[in-house]
Amino acid sequence: MSIRYGVNLDWCFHPAAYYVDKILKGAKPADLPVEFPTELELWINQKTAKALGLKIPSTLLVRADKNHHAIAAALNASSSKNPT
Repeated sequence: MSIRYGVNLDWCFHPAAYYVDKILKGAKPADLPVEFPTELELWINQKTAKALGLKIPSTLLVRADKNHHAIAAALNASSSKNPT
């Protein structure tokens, strides 16, 4: 997939832990409030887009929360500084 727009999955773990804690302490699940994400993220995988021959507009790249190409470049740079 070259573009994903959706909820930050890391965010989902915090409410889940909250619910487990409350239920284990005796709360009834039906009495707990339902929480929905309030923010969505835009992820762009430039490597996949390039392989598919897609051109992602720069205006969209600027708005992306996560950019696979930039993340991969940063990881490569840090691993070359700290060889294991």
